[in-house]
Amino acid sequence: MTIQEAFETRANNFDLLRLVAALLVLWSHSYTLTGTGPELFHWLTDGYDTGGGMGVAIFFAISGFLVARSVTVHASGQYLLNRILRIVPALALVTVFEIFCLGPMVTSLGLVDYLLHPDTLQHARNIFVFGVSFTLPGVFTSLPHTGVNGSIWTLALECGFYLLLPVAMVCGLLSRRGVLLLVAAVAGLVLWGSQAWGLSWANMGGELWAGASLFPVLRYGLVFVLGAALWVHRGSVPVSGGLALACLILLYAFANRPGAQLVYLMALPYLVIYVALARPLSFDVKERFGDMSYGAYLFAFPMQQLLIWAFGPEVGPTAISAMATPLALAAGFVSWHLVERPALDLRYRRGVTQDLARRHPAPTV
Repeated sequence: MTIQEAFETRANNFDLLRLVAALLVLWSHSYTLTGTGPELFHWLTDGYDTGGGMGVAIFFAISGFLVARSVTVHASGQYLLNRILRIVPALALVTVFEIFCLGPMVTSLGLVDYLLHPDTLQHARNIFVFGVSFTLPGVFTSLPHTGVNGSIWTLALECGFYLLLPVAMVCGLLSRRGVLLLVAAVAGLVLWGSQAWGLSWANMGGELWAGASLFPVLRYGLVFVLGAALWVHRGSVPVSGGLALACLILLYAFANRPGAQLVYLMALPYLVIYVALARPLSFDVKERFGDMSYGAYLFAFPMQQLLIWAFGPEVGPTAISAMATPLALAAGFVSWHLVERPALDLRYRRGVTQDLARRHPAPTV
């Protein structure tokens, strides 16, 4: 069975995978935010990645796969509108929550001074995605990590990739041959950047656009374009347990060896798509509760910080994760039903878009 045949059955695990990815980020951040380490997941993966890093990579693999589909079936204006409606409304909701609910409760400043502070206005500009502010004046200044929402840094990368994808299509880089050239070029830059330029999380290089440094752009850009390549070649790439096993064997063989990170970034997208399509679970998270993943991702960090502010970092990462998980899921549920789904419904006001949606059903992206 090819990826296309599996995808056309409509049943898949994409929504569940994205929710798991959001929770991986939450659990991973609990270590950083309480000043505790080393993270258990980093040890479990033999040093390949943190839980948060893998969660983000899963998001980008799924995004590359599904958004490559979106850019090929929609006109450019509709495509861009769809991307805005997917990202901005929930981001606006969490920004309003941080400024008007969380901030006044926590800040060490007077309310008027806090609301009129230039940094508060700067934080409100987060709804524009690029060049976000991570802090609020007088908020969480005594905690091990002073950020209000450190998770939103990935949105500048995501939206940058959204904007570059139509350009890639116009340039022929989403054709069957072109996308392979694109994968090879980005993989080469990842390898060259790590070895010749010493790029890493400690040395991320300059910004390619606001909020997007070279190292994470190349790292997650490779995962994103591999996801896109799997969509472009969906008719010929099988959903194969043998291929998935080969990816796992490669990861085991290259662990802690030169080139391990490149192998990891190359293998992960296929493993993600395989898990999403090989054996769809009967339990449909989105059908039962809605697509909570994006809202949970956005609200988890401020919820964790609030808990650490209330109970102290000495409570530890396990307790913070246990308390923050239901709060983040509840926030994701509210965000989906109150803001995200109504915003996404605006996509179907045009008859042409609705026809495309009926002919090409897909998970929410």
